[in-house]
Amino acid sequence: SRVSWEFLAGLFDAVARIRVIQGEIIVEMSHRSLSLLESVRHFLLDTLQEEENMDRATIDSAIILHDFHRRNRLVVCSNLSRLVLQKLRKSLKVRRPAVEFLMSSLSTRNLADLRLIRLIASAQGAHLESNSQGKLRVVPNSQSFKRHLEFQARQEDAKEIRHLLELETLRS
Repeated sequence: SRVSWEFLAGLFDAVARIRVIQGEIIVEMSHRSLSLLESVRHFLLDTLQEEENMDRATIDSAIILHDFHRRNRLVVCSNLSRLVLQKLRKSLKVRRPAVEFLMSSLSTRNLADLRLIRLIASAQGAHLESNSQGKLRVVPNSQSFKRHLEFQARQEDAKEIRHLLELETLRS
């Protein structure tokens, strides 16, 4: 199998999302390639069974693969998600602050206290971001700031192109 914990950490940084629903951590990875997610699922099944001496049926029930038309999703839930995050923790780059926060003892005791969560996220170089449905996620500031700069650069490029087109139109 080509999948390793380091490969999985890179994939996780790129396409994963961490959700907390009623105190349970859920890890989701979305990707167009069903075969890639199947490889990840088999890697998790085999590796966790071997390294953690876990029952394969227990692992199998906690790792769910949804096969959608153009976007497939791998979901890791129950206590298995914490175990996977612990194994990925050291190799992560982008999502490391979010994972560090979720794995801390404070997050499990005070998950409902948003002020404390914001304070901890801020101290770890991250912030809370909500989507249109009001769900919150911890996002590293670097990721958000980088997106902001990329968007700003695209806007400036578009303005420049529009201006050049207007000048060209005026000249002709």
